[in-house]
Amino acid sequence: MGKNLLKPANTFFVKYGNVDGLRASNPVRANGVQIGSVLSVEIDPDNYDSVLVTLDIPRNVSIPKNSIATIVSPSPIGGKEIIMLFEGECCAEEGDFLRGQTYGLLQSTVSPAEMDIYMDKLKKGFGGLIDTLSAVASAKGTDGHNTIADLQATISNMATITKQLDFLLAKSSKNLNATFQNVASISDNLKNKNDEISGIIQNTESVVTGFKEANLSERIVSLESNVGESLKKMDETLKNANEAFENLNSILDKINRGEGLLGQLTQDKDLYDRVGRVSHNLDLLLQDLRLNPKRYINVSVFGKKQKDYEVPEDDPAFTNQENKN
Repeated sequence: MGKNLLKPANTFFVKYGNVDGLRASNPVRANGVQIGSVLSVEIDPDNYDSVLVTLDIPRNVSIPKNSIATIVSPSPIGGKEIIMLFEGECCAEEGDFLRGQTYGLLQSTVSPAEMDIYMDKLKKGFGGLIDTLSAVASAKGTDGHNTIADLQATISNMATITKQLDFLLAKSSKNLNATFQNVASISDNLKNKNDEISGIIQNTESVVTGFKEANLSERIVSLESNVGESLKKMDETLKNANEAFENLNSILDKINRGEGLLGQLTQDKDLYDRVGRVSHNLDLLLQDLRLNPKRYINVSVFGKKQKDYEVPEDDPAFTNQENKN
């Protein structure tokens, strides 16, 4: 999120030794209310050991001159933000430098005033406890004295464990800081992608609603009914085809057994030859009738004497006969 060009704002500068993961667009709050945002975070060009942070504050928010811009960590997994502590007379002007400081996680969670109250209560509580323990410890040989000895051993062990924990924390502090920064980065990314995530959820709801309104169950039932009818018709067609094949097999079986004219033709060679000769002679007769019609039809209108038929030299009957011989 950059500078809002549609809303008049003042720009203020703050220098820090370490911003500890502060990013542009992180909020600037005062008394729990966001009054602006971080415009940019960059190395100070005049001093490479410091970081120059630019704040974007609306003009309707008055910033006292001695205000302190404190970098805090709202939670272990959250991003950074700046808490503006108002001090001094009004008012800082456009382009002024404000004082800055950085709080750790504990300081961000508990204010200094609350910390003093808690420490006073702890001192009073521990004072009474120490007086009681001292009175018990003075009576040697009692259970209280033995308890104090056990407590001293326990405290010694705890001191050793604390040293080991301090060593481990010191050794892995960089990894822990990197982990917290990565978690903060993921949180910021999720925050920045909130609109896209909302859009995806809305699209998913639209798709589910579309499926619901499409009455898919009814369409599936109708499709199953149509498929069932088609399969039924296909079954009837296959049944008719099977009956046709059975009839054809029956006919072929009769032919193989020599039943009927086709069966006799396939089984009786003499009948087959005679039918062949009859067919051949019929072809010759038709051919001769076409070539020599006068041989078979002789019409005389005036009673003229019929001429004797003369066999042509190319008579197909004789020609075929000679060819067979």
